[in-house]
Amino acid sequence: MQFKAVKFTNKANPLTVGTQSIPVTETNGEYKLPSADSILVKVHAAALNPIDLIIKNSLSPWIFRGEKGFGFDYSGVVVAIGADAAKRNGLKVNDRVSGLFQDIFGPGTVAEYVLVDASKPTGANCRKLPDNLTFQQGAAWPLVFGTAQSMFDSIAKGNSFNKILVIGAGTSVGRYVVQLGKKVYNSSEIVVSCSSKTESLIKELGATTVIDYTKQKSILNPVLESVKESGPFDAIFDCCGNSDLLGDMLTVLKGRAEGGTYTTIAGDAKLDFSKGPGNLPSQIFSHFRLLRSNFGFLPYFYKMVLVNPADSWPDKCVKALAEHDFKVFIDSEYPMDQVSEAVKRLQSNKAAGKVIINIE
Repeated sequence: MQFKAVKFTNKANPLTVGTQSIPVTETNGEYKLPSADSILVKVHAAALNPIDLIIKNSLSPWIFRGEKGFGFDYSGVVVAIGADAAKRNGLKVNDRVSGLFQDIFGPGTVAEYVLVDASKPTGANCRKLPDNLTFQQGAAWPLVFGTAQSMFDSIAKGNSFNKILVIGAGTSVGRYVVQLGKKVYNSSEIVVSCSSKTESLIKELGATTVIDYTKQKSILNPVLESVKESGPFDAIFDCCGNSDLLGDMLTVLKGRAEGGTYTTIAGDAKLDFSKGPGNLPSQIFSHFRLLRSNFGFLPYFYKMVLVNPADSWPDKCVKALAEHDFKVFIDSEYPMDQVSEAVKRLQSNKAAGKVIINIE
């Protein structure tokens, strides 16, 4: 079976729309799948993420050859499903679904079809799309909402979540962290850092106190003021990469005995995804801190989070989306043949939500 898909070879080559093949045959509307665990989805929308560009811009033309797909997030309609896959997740033909097909150097999701294996991590998170979401919203949430939920899942046991700090609340992940704190984890005090441009929005999502990081060199002093007023934080969620507080953690954050946890998705510094992993050496201290925490040598818990496609977050996220009034943010939409323009929008750092590719 052949269809259109966005492809690339390495950082020296542009994204192009080409032909992709999968081991599926179709006869008179009947599909023959490669295994009983297979799910064939006709893609309606896919979303772009910074990690897509980090991967592409990391591939040297001296080493990497051959075509690779682009994108991880997808939503669409099940057109064929194996018996074992149907038993695993209860899906059936014509179900609207979304998922995170996180297969690095794999076929990608900016394509007319995606073939996933429900027995593998890359396909285990394919879930029925809540009726209240469009296909575009379905493609917009898996990686970022899954990451936000994974951050909460990383917090040590015994944590009350009563008072939390969200660094980078205006980011795609940060917006979901704020909403989870407010609507699912019942946080009574949600202190955030963001710019004045997103302040009113973040307050609508649930923030109780806003620190405008653009008006000071460090967020430390405002955070210390909050500690003086109502005590240390139960948990800190770093959604952008920050090191302002690390020298004062014994004051800012509750200790290990109370489950005090600092969880981050970026380490000590923000990654510049337009250039690949150029500042990864600056993350050495983050990994050393993580080791100290894992061996119990830090007075608080320190976690670095990468979303695992096979963890429990898909069911938690779908439940939250169906039962609560979560806002799913979309910045802009592009057809598949304008994927280069979509990438430019993502690289601009001005996108207020996900950049969506509509597959027609």
